[in-house]
Amino acid sequence: MEDGLLLSIVMPVYNAEKYIDKAVKSVLSQTWRSIELILVNDCSTDGSGKKCEAWADRDERVRVFHLDQNSGAGRARNFGIEKASGTYLTFVDSDDEIDPNLYETLFNGCDGYPYDVVVWGLTERYYNETGAVVSENVLYLEDAAYRTAEDLRRRVIDLESKTLFGYQWNHLYKLDIVKAHNIRFMPYHLYEDYFFNLAYIEYVSSMAVSSCTGYCYNKRMNQSLTKQFVADYFTLSRKRVQSMAEAYERWGLMDEKVRDILGQRYLRYYFSALMRNNDPKAEMDHAGRRNWVKKTLKDPFFRDVAGRCNAGALYLKILRGMMKLHLIEGCLLLGKMLYLVRTKMPRMYAEKGQIH
Repeated sequence: MEDGLLLSIVMPVYNAEKYIDKAVKSVLSQTWRSIELILVNDCSTDGSGKKCEAWADRDERVRVFHLDQNSGAGRARNFGIEKASGTYLTFVDSDDEIDPNLYETLFNGCDGYPYDVVVWGLTERYYNETGAVVSENVLYLEDAAYRTAEDLRRRVIDLESKTLFGYQWNHLYKLDIVKAHNIRFMPYHLYEDYFFNLAYIEYVSSMAVSSCTGYCYNKRMNQSLTKQFVADYFTLSRKRVQSMAEAYERWGLMDEKVRDILGQRYLRYYFSALMRNNDPKAEMDHAGRRNWVKKTLKDPFFRDVAGRCNAGALYLKILRGMMKLHLIEGCLLLGKMLYLVRTKMPRMYAEKGQIH
């Protein structure tokens, strides 16, 4: 890569007073010095805004913007995109951290070739309710390079199977492609990153994959999304699987491997939805949960994708068997059991579930 190539880093900030100093420091300590850090304060009600201003006073590479109303992380990122001026664009969350040599490693790994997108792994760090680190999980990718649209598109499904396609902070994007095609984060409750990436991948023809795992994704039990209720969880999850299936059909690359991966993902989402329907916030009694299962089992997309795939894991085979036989009470029982695991052993669920 060209020496001194400017990297724009957008960080949405909302009530991150406890964590933002570590996040910003990890960015400004990068050995790749040619960066601009765009802090977008999304109407924080704590001291986050003042901390943002303090960092801007300390380092001229920091720019701060304060939104007039709280809009969510996706829209805050969209605002940051508009203000970005680098050749490449990436994101960091205000409660995460990155290794000091992350971006230098990525750019050096590109070996001078101007890839349209660069993807890498991450380190998940789990904290308990007291803020202590209890475990880590490293999601690793093999170094690789793809210089045609077809080659990189074949690789997308592997990234999705490892859950690494659906994040924005483990990607470097070319800012001119993002702006030229008006690629922005959609106002969804889930998977904003995934849909951004799927839109972006339509316009790229080269991709580098790095074995670097220098992004630390901090998962805190008191903030975990698995503890939040999202009313349209299954609708969005189904949309995620279907949009990937449609992309592979459009690219002419749908095959048995792709169908297996997407089918397994659909089943995992369905299992998670069965569990979430037991949450009191779902406002479903047993009859309501039963009707939900009856309705969703009529979905032709289930038959086309999940119904024909190699289900893989035993629990997915059991679930699909019950779905095919319309054993509604059995499906409900599986959902209830998973809900009890989540509520009674939340850390084990967060670390091992990989469903949400």
